[in-house]
Amino acid sequence: TGVALGGALASLSILLDNQVGWKQSLLIIGGVGFAAAALVGLLVEGDGKDAELSIEKEESKDDDSKTLSLSSFGKDIANAFSTDRARWIFLASFFRFSSGLCIGVWSAPYFRMTFPDNTESYAVAQAFITAVAGSASGLVGGAAADYLSTSLGTKDGETANESKDENGSRLWVPVVGSLLAAPTWYFAIHSSESFQVAMTWLTIEYLVAECWFGPTISTLLSTVPSRIGGTAQGLFTLTGAMANLAPTILGYFYGKASGVEESSELLMLLSAVVCFGYVSSAFCFAMGARSQPPVPPSPPSGKLKES
Repeated sequence: TGVALGGALASLSILLDNQVGWKQSLLIIGGVGFAAAALVGLLVEGDGKDAELSIEKEESKDDDSKTLSLSSFGKDIANAFSTDRARWIFLASFFRFSSGLCIGVWSAPYFRMTFPDNTESYAVAQAFITAVAGSASGLVGGAAADYLSTSLGTKDGETANESKDENGSRLWVPVVGSLLAAPTWYFAIHSSESFQVAMTWLTIEYLVAECWFGPTISTLLSTVPSRIGGTAQGLFTLTGAMANLAPTILGYFYGKASGVEESSELLMLLSAVVCFGYVSSAFCFAMGARSQPPVPPSPPSGKLKES
């Protein structure tokens, strides 16, 4: 929900741009960002000395590596990619981030060209859609993933080997969401005759598309060893950073195709790139859900104590 609310505020920057121009808007938004970072530094307390001592004790239990090194870091990255499921999740996340970033960067220019008389209405509508529909989708997606995981978990009298893959089942939520997001996005940008119809389809698109984040993160962290959970989440964030190339490449081809702002050219590119990303992410999420779950660690060998 925090990401959705941040996206909603970003949408309202269109109103600021109309009032003071893009240069002043960037300065204002950058200043707010620095102020927010300063507030976090001042208000959020550290872990304290007790937590630091606890961490030092945990590190002292390790057999060999007491300090971080390039070799151990490389091994952690290799371990994060060691299972088919993790690899499919990273690839699916890249495609899903690519579609979302293309929408985030290029939807405003497209709707501004398509509905020039509704620029301010679009800014308010986009903020509302992102905050409400995006937050609702994230909450419902998490609840649906938990339900699938619980309903497919180990039943009474059933061994672990016989039970369903409860963690992999969570990935079916982003599979369904991405498959539904492709046509709803297509209808949203092709409803050029009515601003209200376009915003209605955009609302539906956000409702079905933004359910992916929680189930993906939880499945990824349950797939990799717990000691490299931070590394895995960092790699997940890196896929989002790499996906920033998608709107850049789209913009390059848009400029080469038209040379001027034309909604028809942008419409074709947004239809192809975003829908391709959604369908590709759905395929990769499905492959991740169907892949073999990680093998649980073997229990320590040794004789059991007699009671």
